[in-house]
Amino acid sequence: MHTFNILSTLILMILVMGCSTSEKSGVATVTEEQITPIVKPPHIDQKKIKDGWLFGRYPKADSGPYFKGNLEAVIDKGLKEKKCIVVSIGRDACPLTTRFYHYVESGLVPLDMSKYVYVKLDIDDYEQQEAFCQHFMVEGNLLPFIGVITKEGLASELHYGYGTSDDFAEFIKEKSE
Repeated sequence: MHTFNILSTLILMILVMGCSTSEKSGVATVTEEQITPIVKPPHIDQKKIKDGWLFGRYPKADSGPYFKGNLEAVIDKGLKEKKCIVVSIGRDACPLTTRFYHYVESGLVPLDMSKYVYVKLDIDDYEQQEAFCQHFMVEGNLLPFIGVITKEGLASELHYGYGTSDDFAEFIKEKSE
């Protein structure tokens, strides 16, 4: 009886393994045209690499303090001084956000303090999230969100997600005019 059980188990295994290696009918085949190509980020100009941004490594996760205080007061002060307000919201755990912060802190995205007020908000702080959404219409879902409030007090559309330092600088310049 024991030999029969072992023999029947072996036969069953051979049948199952044989069936699993046979070609199945009705399985869809994927053609080369149906495969989406992988898009790599643009090449980073080696002349623009500064400390902390070497060979694709992000700066440390703790990128500095987030704004604490009344955002409306900062916006009012910036408008009185005839400065554009650049507002970013993100989180330190997001590589795209820390990349943007590095661009600003290293000067790759130039924010001349005589022309701009820069405010960095934490998206995980509900009050800051609410203050940001009072001024900007959030349509995307990829951090960071960057917006500009012009000297006249008009809020721009948002730039969100990936961008090179040149993309961000151009966006801020364009929305500030």
